Amino acid sequence: MSDSNLVTYDSDGLIALITINRPEKRNAINQAVSDALLGAFRRYAASAERCAIVTGAGEQAFCAGLDFHDPPSATWNNYPGYRQPIGKPMIAAVSGHCIGAGLVIAAHCDLIIATESAEFSFPEGQLGRLGGAASGMFTRVPPRLAAEMVMLGYPVSAERALQGGLVNRVVAPGRHLALAREWAARIGSMAPLVMKGCKVFLDDVLHRNGYEQALPFLRALDDIQSSEDAAEGAAAWRRRRPPAFKGR
Repeated sequence: MSDSNLVTYDSDGLIALITINRPEKRNAINQAVSDALLGAFRRYAASAERCAIVTGAGEQAFCAGLDFHDPPSATWNNYPGYRQPIGKPMIAAVSGHCIGAGLVIAAHCDLIIATESAEFSFPEGQLGRLGGAASGMFTRVPPRLAAEMVMLGYPVSAERALQGGLVNRVVAPGRHLALAREWAARIGSMAPLVMKGCKVFLDDVLHRNGYEQALPFLRALDDIQSSEDAAEGAAAWRRRRPPAFKGR
């Protein structure tokens, strides 16, 4: 499969469907998937579409987390609203395994629909790894359930996730996308400014952890460090000439 197909983006003008399309690897996130996710989030943010659905190809997994054979260099690119502010509603449609970074993606959507086969886990304690985005687990997942998932590392069933407030609805296998489309269409029928306002209010409540509060500063630094001016400044220093900055 070519890198251009690892994350697909389908639109009917009202709803965007963003699919992690690597089912042979349980939709694990490698560098190419991470880059493609960021591109999809940027496309949705700039579009006229009013709601996006994020899902994984196949029934085996929504996303099995990071691909440790080819881990992305900047994991914050994977998560809705991190590298790219979005400001519009998003729905996660989850079937099968939803692990680690995959769980963080789902948790950073506004609504989650899961099939009865869905299973959520956050095994970082068993892997010896923890990223800043994990702090969102404690603002976006009810704290006691988050503590259970993060500290014990046990997988949580769809029904337990529903009882604990992690997901909004549990449906029969294969029904998650249909219901997500129904909800997205309903959101699309609402007043767009009201939906954007609700998103602002929701983000204000959820962005209370230190990492997410720092995101504007991290974006600003990343924009500077990856800019043409940064490359030009280094080149000018090496060649002992005045830099020709362009502001981009």
